[in-house]
Amino acid sequence: MPPWRLDLKIAEDITEEICRLYGYDNLPETLPVGVRALHTQAATVSMANKARAFFAAQGLLEIISYAFVSPLWQQALSAVPALALANPMSEDMSVMRTTLWGGLLDRALFNLHRRQERISLFEIGRCFLPPLSAENDTPPLPHQPLMAAGLLYGLRAPRQWALQN
Repeated sequence: MPPWRLDLKIAEDITEEICRLYGYDNLPETLPVGVRALHTQAATVSMANKARAFFAAQGLLEIISYAFVSPLWQQALSAVPALALANPMSEDMSVMRTTLWGGLLDRALFNLHRRQERISLFEIGRCFLPPLSAENDTPPLPHQPLMAAGLLYGLRAPRQWALQN
């Protein structure tokens, strides 16, 4: 390489220079050759999407909450022992959820404090349960099933003069 061409560092740089000198219009046009594999969705992803569509069609709004919850909420909502985090962000987020109810109730309280009379929420997410079994000498990982939960609060329809609620 010429010492005055400091921009030529890799083989692709030289190829680009040759193409530029030869002329880009003189290069043959060819389509890439290869086999495209179709990727199918996992059954759980497909089922989660169907559940989302169902809940949304019923008028529920999806929330996405943290998988870290307060140990007090977790203890009150589930008899399953929660997995404690080694380095939590805060005391209110120091265990992994075993149920989706904590996030739904937290959002419901948030809306109730803002005088919302009707609340319809759902969440689809993973919960973290104690390990099913340990294999070999590796430490057991938590069981992480995909779960769905919904919460409805208030009147079925908004208040109006023509309907009895």
